[in-house]
Amino acid sequence: MLVYDYMPNKSLDKLLFKNCSELEVAERHQNSTAMMLNWGMHHNILLGIASTLAYLHEDWSEHHVVHQDAKASNVMLDKDFNACLGDFGLAKLIKQSKEVVNTTMVTGIVGYLAPELAKIGKATTMTDVFSYGALALEVACGRRPFDRKFPEEQIALLDWVWNCYENGELLKVVDSRLRNDFNEEQMNKVLLLGFLCSHPNPNARPPMGYVR
Repeated sequence: MLVYDYMPNKSLDKLLFKNCSELEVAERHQNSTAMMLNWGMHHNILLGIASTLAYLHEDWSEHHVVHQDAKASNVMLDKDFNACLGDFGLAKLIKQSKEVVNTTMVTGIVGYLAPELAKIGKATTMTDVFSYGALALEVACGRRPFDRKFPEEQIALLDWVWNCYENGELLKVVDSRLRNDFNEEQMNKVLLLGFLCSHPNPNARPPMGYVR
């Protein structure tokens, strides 16, 4: 049996992907648990998850823990909207001298899976970094990493954000529900960090200690 602290604000995805009509109803009834997260909350949540993964990868004993399932639905929010990473069902414990965790079955959600994991089935701390990159873009843009509801060129969030960046329109991807109420410098850093963590070459991704 697993016992968790009570998280009254549920999981990040429940708030991140509420549609506009739900938010309007919540605002009229002043239901704080259903309110739209502001940018300060977004940023604090990303910092919290970065610190958690850095602890698992670098700060705990002589071992690493590879979580393998860092995504919005596994980010739990306490009464103050502080983030806790949950669901360690896929997590693996490895010694620092070992580089990879071999897995016979690749599990996860499209958009969060590092390309090397899907190809050769080897999880590392860098596959967690890739998932964090997807989460960072997801939080900044207010949409899932892979969503067929969007036009073809926007289905894969990473590709769409990269195209906007190349066209000099990076902030075009920011969640419109934030109503332009965000710190532009922080937003740019989050989006660029999302790119860096999502690099197709695992050796080019930063360790979570740097991200933190």
